[in-house]
Amino acid sequence: MARSLPAAVAHELANPLAAITQAISVLRGSLTRAEDQDLAGHVLAEGRRLRRLVQRAAVAGWRPVRITDAAEIGPVIHGVLALVRFDPRVPDGVRFHLRLAPDLRPVRMDPDAIAQVLWNLLLNAAQAVRADGNVTLTAECADARRLAVEVCDDGPGLPELPTDLLLSPRVSARPGGTGLGLSVSREIVEAHGGRLSLAPAESGGVRVRFSIPKDGPGS
Repeated sequence: MARSLPAAVAHELANPLAAITQAISVLRGSLTRAEDQDLAGHVLAEGRRLRRLVQRAAVAGWRPVRITDAAEIGPVIHGVLALVRFDPRVPDGVRFHLRLAPDLRPVRMDPDAIAQVLWNLLLNAAQAVRADGNVTLTAECADARRLAVEVCDDGPGLPELPTDLLLSPRVSARPGGTGLGLSVSREIVEAHGGRLSLAPAESGGVRVRFSIPKDGPGS
């Protein structure tokens, strides 16, 4: 019974998601402002990403990562940033900043899974700061073989708990939090052969950093 649950849930989600993405595609064609069309495009891309995850679960149960050929991290980051600010859990007034190194190279990864990591980290950071707080995402080459991504906030900082505990399921530094975001993110990063870590940020908040090998796990 437990094995069939992901497939059953996926089956129930598949049709509504298909209808939603089709509706967005139709609506996008009626928009006249370029910025509205861009936003609708990002929403459509996110809907398609969710459909792929649902289809994956329906076929073989939940598998967090399917690494493909090398892909650019930039479009993945831009797509997530374009939408996460509309998440109702993000406080009004939070400012997102982006720093992309000019020498970024394609990376063997699962773009859908990395997008989920980015969403989780950005949402966690946004929820940690005040309404006028700042969240900064930086992507750079850690060295010739690894991509590094950092998300920093200027919130209250890390609680006095061991890092391993903060990265465990169902442990959250935020009242009412589930603790699943960081745990799932670490699982995805480690499936890429990478590592995710927490540390105090220079701004006084939290810095979450992950790095993955450019040529895939084991490289």
